[in-house]
Amino acid sequence: MSQVGAVGPGAAPPAAAPGAAEGVRLAAGTVVEAQILESAEPGSGRVAVGRWVLDARFPAELPQGARFQARVEVEGPPVVLRLLEPPEADAARLAVPPRQALARAVVRLLEAARSDPDLAPLARLLRLSPEPRALASDLARWVRESGVFHESALARGEVPEDLKTLAGRLLGRLGDGPVREALEGLVRHVEAHQARGALTGGPVIPLVLPWPGGAVHGEIALEPERGGRGGPGRRYRALRIRLDLPNLGPVEVRAAWSPEGVRLGLAARAEVLPLVRARLDGLRRALTRDAGVRLVGLAVEALRPPAVEGPSVLEVRA
Repeated sequence: MSQVGAVGPGAAPPAAAPGAAEGVRLAAGTVVEAQILESAEPGSGRVAVGRWVLDARFPAELPQGARFQARVEVEGPPVVLRLLEPPEADAARLAVPPRQALARAVVRLLEAARSDPDLAPLARLLRLSPEPRALASDLARWVRESGVFHESALARGEVPEDLKTLAGRLLGRLGDGPVREALEGLVRHVEAHQARGALTGGPVIPLVLPWPGGAVHGEIALEPERGGRGGPGRRYRALRIRLDLPNLGPVEVRAAWSPEGVRLGLAARAEVLPLVRARLDGLRRALTRDAGVRLVGLAVEALRPPAVEGPSVLEVRA
């Protein structure tokens, strides 16, 4: 098994802003594309991973200029990547999201729907309520109809009325322009999340939430039941929601359910945990009294720090 080791932050790539390499953030499960930029001697040199350029040791058989896809196995330090080979590499290429931001595509489509009635069915799916009770049902509908499960529904002989179906109809009549660009970007984001789900073993659904001051991008990942069967009959006992909020920064919520009730875990940056903990009683009342949730646990913890704080080690395993 070949591997890459002893990597430390190098200079930022030319296109990046000054200070872009202050901390490498590679979340476990993320698919990245890397390139050997410079091979000073066999097995060492400089590697570009995302927007970072890193000094690295790498397998000697990887020549200068080589590009490869890899999945983050361990956030680190040390960071561990695993090289992907076909068919995983094919899924990895699909898992790279388009350049157009998902939130921007959704906002553009919702704005266009105000004057185009043909976009109304898609807008009803994309528009999520800011009111908590209505948001719960909106999210349930979005998870089902996001298009992430489109192909599995077709395989069962069903004809889903989901995002991919609606998008196909619209793309058949739309000419070139910003609306078509936004719709194509939205579909590509869904397909990228489908590919991520294939790589990680559980569905990952993209998410754009309304928020004061603008939309918030995130995702919902469903966690399969341990030891459960695969395929269409697979059962899920937990979900994980990741959001990047304007004031709190990255926030992760994990909800696991069992016959006894629901266990909830919140994670945020260490510096905002006092603010989160100050609102726990209100959250507990909202869940138990207002929403009728049988809450058997509510925990708060700090998110893991960025993958790199000073020198790091990056290992790429084949």
